[in-house]
Amino acid sequence: MPTDQFGVDGAVALITGASSGIGRTVAERFAADGARVAVCSRSADRVEPVAEGIREDGGEAVAVEYDAPWVEAVEGAAEAVAHVEDAVAGDIED
Repeated sequence: MPTDQFGVDGAVALITGASSGIGRTVAERFAADGARVAVCSRSADRVEPVAEGIREDGGEAVAVEYDAPWVEAVEGAAEAVAHVEDAVAGDIED
């Protein structure tokens, strides 16, 4: 159940560095507070379990492989956020 601690209920959030540490905690907290999150990391293998855990806890999340220094990665992450609702619903193919 959302606590709305951060006022993010219904928002879409792109969280970088979400495979561990502070980034993971922020992603999990935002999801718990009702945000739909795109959890991002340089490694899809490391960030997918984070997204799965959020979904198992009733949140909405999609894993995004993202390397911030590269323009193409930023564009891809922005596209994922723009379509996070469809991605969470399974309406987007890789």
